[in-house]
Amino acid sequence: MGGKGGGGYDAAPMIEQGEKALALQRQMYDDGVERTQPYYDAGTSSLGMLADLMGINGGSQQSRDQVYDGMKDQFTTTTQAMNNGMYTTPEGAVVDMNDRGRYYNPYSNTFSVDTDRSAFGIAGRMFDRGDFSAMESFGYKPMGMQESTTSTNYDALNAAVDERMAGMGEKPEGFGSLLESFDMDKFQADPGYQFRLDEGNKAIERAAAARGQYFDPTTVKALSDYSGNQANQTYGDAYNRFNNDQNSIFNRLAAVSGIGQNANTTMVNSGANYANQAGNIYGQMGSAQTEANAANAAAPSMFDTLVGVGTQLGSAAIMSDERVKESIIEDGIDNGHQMYRFNYKGDKTRYRGVMAQDKLKTNPDAVVDIGGILHVNYERLGVEMTEVS
Repeated sequence: MGGKGGGGYDAAPMIEQGEKALALQRQMYDDGVERTQPYYDAGTSSLGMLADLMGINGGSQQSRDQVYDGMKDQFTTTTQAMNNGMYTTPEGAVVDMNDRGRYYNPYSNTFSVDTDRSAFGIAGRMFDRGDFSAMESFGYKPMGMQESTTSTNYDALNAAVDERMAGMGEKPEGFGSLLESFDMDKFQADPGYQFRLDEGNKAIERAAAARGQYFDPTTVKALSDYSGNQANQTYGDAYNRFNNDQNSIFNRLAAVSGIGQNANTTMVNSGANYANQAGNIYGQMGSAQTEANAANAAAPSMFDTLVGVGTQLGSAAIMSDERVKESIIEDGIDNGHQMYRFNYKGDKTRYRGVMAQDKLKTNPDAVVDIGGILHVNYERLGVEMTEVS
């Protein structure tokens, strides 16, 4: 009689909890990005405006290289490295993930189907999701790979870049204004200087009018002297006012840009944390699966346990009472005995053997009652009970 290694350690609860933890980590990451996004967007807008006022590319104005680099991905197609679905399992068997659990038995040189994918359920779910690297961490190695390829439609890319550059239009108002120097034009346009100059000139003109001397040399000299004195007195004030305004604009935009930079750092750190946590969880799930594989390989199968119980009770008999079996199907005749396929209640493993109730009628000497359960001594029947797919 023959059997194979059976279960004893179930990694499913650990894997289920791991997948829940992964889902929670992803939800936390997505929520964090959603809350941070407004600050990032505001910072990006402020940085673009600041770039315009500084007269540098990056805001509304971009160099052709910047536009080219920014649009290249839209015209680039990458074919990811793909496998053909054939993997070797940690135990060395060959499985076809595309066939939903079809696996190759090197001993019998045949393919079988694990209908519930119990032998590699977590790996099967990872294959369905495309987590091929995670499958390898569980010991599933691809047997055949198609290399990734990358191609770019440069003609279409260059045409799109030319169109973007042509539509960029005139530079926005104030472009480069934060780098302009203070000069006489700006001084004379200063509101404070103009107000004082206008009011002083009006006072001199009113005084001259009262004397009836609008354009006499004394009045002209007074107007010239006043204008010069006002220029000397207010130039410094106007210069400071100009620079304070420039600095105020820069600092305000830089502050909001800094908020965006901090938001970007937060999202990057959040992504790295998510990746680390996911890696740890995958590692724990992989360890659990590996331990389960090792434990199940070392543990006796249900078949071996049945044989062992009969031997310990002083009989080479195996529990064959139809009352402890289910899903019973007739499966031919061996050595004159009706054979059946079945599984024991509470165990999905399928077996092929006889029914004790049948043998009570035809071979009562091969049937023994152990604890109220009928067992059959297969050696007396000249057939074997076997574990089947």
